[in-house]
Amino acid sequence: EVHDYLRDCAHKHGVLPYLRYNHELLTAHWNDTHHHWDLHTTGGRYTTQFLITGTGYLSTPAIPDIPGIHTFTGTLFHSAQWNHHHNLTGRTIAVIGTGASAIQFLPHIQPQAARLDLYQRTPPWIAPKPDKPNTPRHTWMLRHLPGYQQFRRNFNKHGREIIAYFMSRPTRTTAMKNMATTHLKKSVPDPHLRTLLTPDYTIGCKRLLFSNTWYPAIQQPNVNIITTPIKNIGPTHITTTDGTTRHIDTIILATGFTPTNQPITHRIHNANGTTLNQTWTQHGIQAHRGTTIHGYPNLFMLLGPNTTLGHSSQTVIIEAQITYIIQALKTTTTHNITSLHPRHQAQTHYNTQLQNKLKNTVWNTGNCHSWYHDTHGNNPTIWPTYTHTYHKQTNHFDHTNYQTTT
Repeated sequence: EVHDYLRDCAHKHGVLPYLRYNHELLTAHWNDTHHHWDLHTTGGRYTTQFLITGTGYLSTPAIPDIPGIHTFTGTLFHSAQWNHHHNLTGRTIAVIGTGASAIQFLPHIQPQAARLDLYQRTPPWIAPKPDKPNTPRHTWMLRHLPGYQQFRRNFNKHGREIIAYFMSRPTRTTAMKNMATTHLKKSVPDPHLRTLLTPDYTIGCKRLLFSNTWYPAIQQPNVNIITTPIKNIGPTHITTTDGTTRHIDTIILATGFTPTNQPITHRIHNANGTTLNQTWTQHGIQAHRGTTIHGYPNLFMLLGPNTTLGHSSQTVIIEAQITYIIQALKTTTTHNITSLHPRHQAQTHYNTQLQNKLKNTVWNTGNCHSWYHDTHGNNPTIWPTYTHTYHKQTNHFDHTNYQTTT
């Protein structure tokens, strides 16, 4: 349904003639003489005045460095690269990971498996999911009642802002914790199993998950929950640190992604030939308004540093960034500007304020290590406060924070 919606929008608004399929970006170099980007793709070379990346945070699978993983002779794949040709019926399956990815697919494959071993390193906080089909009356209202669809969208968008209030005040997350704890208690009658499934960190420190099917699925007779760390993987088995070996024929990795080491950053070069990854490795992952980056003129990044949400829809942030980018492009047209470059002072000031807001939030103080953090323990990922605050900051292009050339 989502795919059909996107295709319909692209057709309706005349976007399709401008799409270039099967064009992987290999390198992008900023030409400081002519003020444009030189792009080298698998479909040819291009020049463009502005470069906008939309490659996302959760797009590149993280493959765990488990000893022997490459010696496995069965079928192994990451959940983001699903092997649709591999029939799971009657298989002995190992699922490694219990984050959002596993929550989504495990309840669907559990009935097919002869045996399913679930390897859990850290249990997630899970809340009930208010996910019901639309009634005919509600569907009619959405389609025919003027303003109702916009009302529902705004109700959902602004209603979730209360979660941001709790996340920024870890001592006030008791109500959220009680909701998740009650859901666990109602769903899992075995007290020993409940203990294994109860997190030891503040709710919200890792991504808060919503599911009505996870707990029922992992309590089925064909599922084994294994909390002992994995020692190694062999050709046909997984061995844990207690010496137990379990034979399996399929491994599905639900081990997440690499948001703080995005492949696109290795392919974008500034005028000196330095890659964006090298810049961020040396100076820290940061951007101005999460969208533009000092040292890289005319580059706009959708879902750049500190634009990920822990409480609402990511679309809200993307819409705000698109507004900001459009305002920037209009500014260049109006004033005959050929390049925009965020000032170092402006970017530093913006990120200092942002990190100060993050400092006392649950994402930084919740006693966990999540994909929000980089290898140094910094948090270059999460937007620390309300979405309307970000909208306000990006509603108008702050051209005084940019160096411009004509």
